[in-house]
Amino acid sequence: MIGFQLYELTCAILLEPSLRGQHNEMLAHHVAALLLAVLGVAYTYLHYYAPFFMGAVEVSSVPLIGVDFFKEFKGLRKEYLILHELSRALFAVLFVLCRVAYWPFVTYHFWCDSMLELRAAWAGDIGPPIWVVLIFCASNLLLSALQFYWGSLVSKALVQKVLGDEAHKED
Repeated sequence: MIGFQLYELTCAILLEPSLRGQHNEMLAHHVAALLLAVLGVAYTYLHYYAPFFMGAVEVSSVPLIGVDFFKEFKGLRKEYLILHELSRALFAVLFVLCRVAYWPFVTYHFWCDSMLELRAAWAGDIGPPIWVVLIFCASNLLLSALQFYWGSLVSKALVQKVLGDEAHKED
């Protein structure tokens, strides 16, 4: 995860400004994910959640490669129509399932465990420093907001597709 986030940040900052997002939200996402990956390794904090937050949710990124490919090479959309549409549909379904529907359940348990960690730290128990727990919590709020923002965009495109509105195909 650390290597991937460093790669994405480098590309977004140095090579391709469009990778930053419309409002630099992708930069915020990659910085937060990188920070959490580094702190998670350095302080072995909440590794139980790493397979979900740094693994399972990334499943939707696999078909996103196809979506991004066809955004860049629009001329190939007609030639590979099935692959183009399959990439879009698979991305949308996986994104909504992993990052919108299931995310809040895992986040709830993350917060329960984080509050227990804070309580233990304030009581003087050994564990991660309070500032590490607070950074994880603040980052979870940011990343959750981003998931729901992006989820609203994906959901809007899904509704447009179901209703036969061609607006979802513009990007």
